[in-house]
Amino acid sequence: MNAPRRSSLIVLALTLALCACEQREAPPAAAAAPTTDSASDAPRFADQGASTGLRQQRQQWHEALETLLETPTRVHLQSAREQWSALYLAFNQAYLGLATRACSKDRMALLDQLDHWPWYPAYVDALPAWPDSGLINDPALALNADSLRAQQGATDDGEVALGFQPLWLMLAGAPDAPRRIADLQPGAARQADRRRQYLHLSAAQLESDLTQLDGEPTVRPEDLRCALAVIDQRLERLHQHQGATDPTAGLYLDAHSGAIIGASQPAATLAQLSAPDNAALRAGLEQLEPGFQAALENARRAQDWAPLAAWLPPTVP
Repeated sequence: MNAPRRSSLIVLALTLALCACEQREAPPAAAAAPTTDSASDAPRFADQGASTGLRQQRQQWHEALETLLETPTRVHLQSAREQWSALYLAFNQAYLGLATRACSKDRMALLDQLDHWPWYPAYVDALPAWPDSGLINDPALALNADSLRAQQGATDDGEVALGFQPLWLMLAGAPDAPRRIADLQPGAARQADRRRQYLHLSAAQLESDLTQLDGEPTVRPEDLRCALAVIDQRLERLHQHQGATDPTAGLYLDAHSGAIIGASQPAATLAQLSAPDNAALRAGLEQLEPGFQAALENARRAQDWAPLAAWLPPTVP
């Protein structure tokens, strides 16, 4: 790992620690009366500004990537990595709201496409063990929006062509094959030109997917329950694949991504669930699934997801 990347990870870790401290200080509000099942009477999910922060970070990421593609330098590559990290942090902090909207609008496939892992990184670009592998090195594959969507999970769940993880691979490389600025220089090689094209296309798809899950729609308690089940499955998957950091050993989860998920998502979810503005949703979910309020209080006090995991019904949303 180079010095600039190590420095950015230290700053990120400090930021996450401060966020977690702030979130632990917020006590849950008293539950309001449950709302009716009418869509017009359903409350809006309050995410404590996480969706606004995500929108702002999307713009900063876009600008950093455009600068990199226009003027590929080591400084601009490092800036794009840092903005990807900040965007991924904002995405995980806003994940409960995104998952709630995905549940309410039946768009779970869209949410999954944004950040599907574990995956096979050699499916997108070459690794030292497979120097000619990946979509980048397939001259028969035209790179465009349709072809990338078609390649997503084409024959296997681990074949990931879109979303946060392939973008990070394109910017940072793999542990034993770090990305060099020469890999993105226009005209340097056919692979470099295809990487630049891929970055542009994949980033545009990421923006489109995020936009479709944006907004503050009315939410039913069952949508919130569905979203919590999605997050529980995500955290369980993180636990199962925490050590899958060798890109040549099978399904892969980048350690940097795993660290961001683990440090930010549970704390942000607990803080948002406990927010005063979500009292009506909490009361509605308690009525739907008794025991939720006690599980949330235990999880909030311990700053541990386990009580909510134990409360969640053992059904796939």
